Amino acid sequence: MFGATALVACLLWLARSSQTHLLPQGYVGPVVILFGDPGGGEPRRERLRPIYEIPSNGVLRLRTSAPAPGLYLVRYLYVAPGRALREIPRGGNNDELQVFRGVNGSDGEGLRWTAYIVGTPGERENWFEIQEQAIREARTTFGRH
Repeated sequence: MFGATALVACLLWLARSSQTHLLPQGYVGPVVILFGDPGGGEPRRERLRPIYEIPSNGVLRLRTSAPAPGLYLVRYLYVAPGRALREIPRGGNNDELQVFRGVNGSDGEGLRWTAYIVGTPGERENWFEIQEQAIREARTTFGRH
C-alpha cells in the first residue's frame, strides 16, 4: 500500500515539475525566457506542466512568475512543419547540436529570466558573449537596463 502511494506521489511530482520547450525547427542561438513581463503572454499548459513555445527571435516574454527553484524534468524539442517533434539533447560532445549553458537570473525588481543556448559548442568560441548580449537586449526591451 505504501509503495503504491509513494509511486502516485512521485508521478504527481514529476507532472508538476516538468517543462517542455518548443523551438522552431532549425533554431540555433540563445534563448531567453523573461518572467514577470506585464505585456507578456501565458505559457500553454498540458497536464499541469508549462509548455514554453519559443518564437523565432529566441525571446519569450511571459507575465507569469518564474517556476520556483527546484529540480525539473525539462524537454527541449524542435517543432517541424506539421507539428512533428524532435528532441534536442542536453549535453554531449562539442561537435553535436545540443542545449547548453543554462542560467537563471533576476534584476531584483521582479524580472526573472532563464536562458540557454541551442547549438554546437565547438562551432563558435563566443557563445557566452552572444548569450549575455541576448539577455541584455531582452532586458532593455523590457525597459530595464
